[in-house]
Amino acid sequence: MEQNTHTFDSLTLDDTCPVYRRAVFLLNEARHDAKRDQAITYAMRVLSNYAAIGKDAGSGTLKNQNKRVSVAAKALLATVKTTRIWQQHTINEHPLPLKESWDWIVRGAKTLQPTDVWEHFRSDPMITITGGEDRLLSEKGLKSKGGPGRHGSVGIEPVWLVSTPQEIIRSRRAKKAAKPGGR
Repeated sequence: MEQNTHTFDSLTLDDTCPVYRRAVFLLNEARHDAKRDQAITYAMRVLSNYAAIGKDAGSGTLKNQNKRVSVAAKALLATVKTTRIWQQHTINEHPLPLKESWDWIVRGAKTLQPTDVWEHFRSDPMITITGGEDRLLSEKGLKSKGGPGRHGSVGIEPVWLVSTPQEIIRSRRAKKAAKPGGR
């Protein structure tokens, strides 16, 4: 059973919080029948980033700091020597595609609150998977559609790491360098 090691209880969801403001923006757009455009997509990505690592960041930083990975990505992590190699062979994957999240927000726009939108992203945060797993999702037609069970249907199982991938790689390199004749 996977266990979320993130807590976001310190976030105060009010006008001073970027998570809250992005959720308000999404609800306002949905209430005005907006079509999903780049601004809406980026706002959802920001919420997804906060849910995964507690801040907004680019793809590489997300891969390096996201503790939620697939079992296959965890096995890959045990073999890579650098964060660059880790980034080259992994993908940040939304368990529920952003299209599905947007459709959910639009359907509930009249009754949802910003906290509901945040909880939606927080309840099933981004997972870092291998490139092979990403290709499998594409081959099965599940890259941009499918419900919450789409990962399980192709054998992608999420786990939570104790440390970030970046910390794991750095620690392993430091231990190797500390050994006589290391590096």
